[in-house]
Amino acid sequence: MSFTRSFLSGTPKPLKLIVYLIAGISFGLALLGAFPIAQAASALLVISPFGAKNLMIWQALTHIFYYPSGGAISLGFLINIFFACYMLLFIGKMIIEMRGLKHFYTLFFGSALISGTVAMTILYFFPTMTHVAGASSVIYALLVSWLFLFPDAQVLLFLMIPAKTKWLIPGFLAFQALQDFSEGNFLIFTTSASAVLFAYLYNVMAFRMHSPYLSLHGFERLLLKIKRPQRNLPTAEVFAEKSKIYDFKTGKAVVEDEAFMDACLAKISQHGKKSLTFWERIRLRKISRKKGHSSRMDSV
Repeated sequence: MSFTRSFLSGTPKPLKLIVYLIAGISFGLALLGAFPIAQAASALLVISPFGAKNLMIWQALTHIFYYPSGGAISLGFLINIFFACYMLLFIGKMIIEMRGLKHFYTLFFGSALISGTVAMTILYFFPTMTHVAGASSVIYALLVSWLFLFPDAQVLLFLMIPAKTKWLIPGFLAFQALQDFSEGNFLIFTTSASAVLFAYLYNVMAFRMHSPYLSLHGFERLLLKIKRPQRNLPTAEVFAEKSKIYDFKTGKAVVEDEAFMDACLAKISQHGKKSLTFWERIRLRKISRKKGHSSRMDSV
């Protein structure tokens, strides 16, 4: 219970609702899997050749809320649900905190609709026995957004090995893509790739940010010129704190508020208030309110 409270504390209600829906629908239909009504409900949720042929367009969105159990509740099914919900909470909280609920919704539902539409289009023209369900593509899209925010942040891999997100996340996504491709699961490979591409383009164009990879900066400048004339663009390091290490138990960064406040005050004293970024100002105000120094920071 203490683990659950510590991890869910501060989680926005919309994110909690999404996670509860995924866990509740998946577990509930698995528990009632032997009943025809549960089988009919699952057929309406997942993307299938039948749904694609009959233009059940809602499946492009509903498929992310249901993880099939394979006919029975198993340990593998429970682990799959737990991992998906955990990743959504862990990454979603930081994206909402840094970019706001509107952009989280755009990434979450946008990647779901893009990948779902791609899957339904493929199944409409090339029907197979493959079904598409689960929020994996959405999680991949959120990972890409997290990569833009914290490229130099370190994650404790296996709770022991520190690895930077700008190498860990592409490595993980590449491994998943190679696994799907080698198994001949081209439908899942394509839908996952579409979600990743959507998240990449959205982060570059919506926030006018470069990725942490210099080899892509030329392409990204071209994208931004197409949208509107290019200005001085922030790189992803604007949002990164290179000393940050994330604790998977609490989902919070191991950087003390006092250290952050001292760094911001030093920055203000040297370069003025305008030197603070938008997100630095937001966090600084939150810290000051929490510590009862709101009057000191109201003008920041």
